[in-house]
Amino acid sequence: MLAESYFYFLNFFSFVSSSDPELSMTVPQMIQRWGYPVEQHEVTTEDGYILTVFRIKHGVNSSDSICNRPPIIMDHSLLCDSSEYVMNPPQSSPAMELADAGFDVFLINHRGSTYCRRHRDFNTSDPRFWKFTIDEHAKYDNPAVIDYVLNLTGEKSLYWLGHSQGAVVGFMTIAERPEYNHKIRALIQIAPATTAHAAKGFWRGLFIIYELFKPLHDIYRSSIGSHEVGMGDRTIPQMVMHMFCATPYLDQDIHRTHSTALAGQSTSPICLQLSTRHKLEHFDHNPDENLARYGQVTSPEYDLSRVKAPVHIFWSSADWLATEQDLEDLMGLLRKDIIKGLYEVPEYNHLDFVAATDNSEKKAREGKVCAQ
Repeated sequence: MLAESYFYFLNFFSFVSSSDPELSMTVPQMIQRWGYPVEQHEVTTEDGYILTVFRIKHGVNSSDSICNRPPIIMDHSLLCDSSEYVMNPPQSSPAMELADAGFDVFLINHRGSTYCRRHRDFNTSDPRFWKFTIDEHAKYDNPAVIDYVLNLTGEKSLYWLGHSQGAVVGFMTIAERPEYNHKIRALIQIAPATTAHAAKGFWRGLFIIYELFKPLHDIYRSSIGSHEVGMGDRTIPQMVMHMFCATPYLDQDIHRTHSTALAGQSTSPICLQLSTRHKLEHFDHNPDENLARYGQVTSPEYDLSRVKAPVHIFWSSADWLATEQDLEDLMGLLRKDIIKGLYEVPEYNHLDFVAATDNSEKKAREGKVCAQ
């Protein structure tokens, strides 16, 4: 454990130079670099946020034919955007692998992230723009994108692949709006950090500090209001992501550059809240705001028994955030009949599932599971 902790400490401070051209590329440019087609779509949510969705319609060796390609939405993790699925060469980039496997790939970007910084009425300098939590991701962003993709493709249902927070909000969407069960063929959930109360290493220390100082955090939120994490500076998101999540399997420079998207100040603490709970709940604002929003002083639980779509879960015993104990807690919240597979990748930490450079064989297995 001491050796692992030493690596994570050194990892954050190892800012080395690199000549990788993708460091300065956008997501569409990274996709096009490898010969894949890419489209950019805009989806407006019910509450006015304009989301950017990237589409990889087919693989590099395929054509835009009448071949049926099942649509799949890929949802990113906290403090990230859709770039986490395309940062590596095609054989180890999940989005491009799934396109080559015959899927019609849609990469969602949530409100406040790098590619979703527009609103029908507000700009990013307005605190009202940042007044959201992942509850809004689940309630507004996901349904809007799901409906848009189904309307665009003419399909009646699609696959959902989520990593970390992207997996959690997939569950939350169906729990909040169970009518979406029939629109999801299967949920492919990678390292779902549903409760995180049994996190290890640096995460555990961070969560203990948060619990001790949560009253001060509530006062800060009430007095300062909503804003970007780091007030627009990526240093804080980078520090969190790479001190606590990264491992030697990652290409550090490209991942450091693209995986630290900015987010709302009320979104980032959700993983800290989850660390103190054994169940998935709505965002816990403060007693007064909870009472106004939920009609009770505590945040209500998401009823995961409403999830009826088939579920496949990928996890790792080496994951410091989404641990085996958290997986057991999640299994206790879901219906037993919907669990179609549990797949362990024992050597992977939290970010390796989407960004490790050695994962081509493992990602190919994910594609096979999706196709079942």
